[in-house]
Amino acid sequence: MVKKVSLLIQTASLVTMLIMLFLDIEFYSLLSVYCFLVIWCIDKVVLFSLKEEFGIANQLKIKANAPPAVRIAGVSFVSVILVFSLKKLFEHVAI
Repeated sequence: MVKKVSLLIQTASLVTMLIMLFLDIEFYSLLSVYCFLVIWCIDKVVLFSLKEEFGIANQLKIKANAPPAVRIAGVSFVSVILVFSLKKLFEHVAI
């Protein structure tokens, strides 16, 4: 259920981003890109905390029974992206 809801939210965010990019609405399209990244990262962190399988790329899925070091490395990578995208999101909105 969690995966279905997160997929729906990510898909809606991605569609919004694409529509804004095609309409050439620069401020809002970049804003939607940052929002998509934040939603994507939060989804991965939630899946990590629920001890579910999560993927950080098409070719890289971290299984639920993977060694703790691998899971922590994956969520650390996602956390770096989360911090960067939150920083950029707040800078973009503050303009």
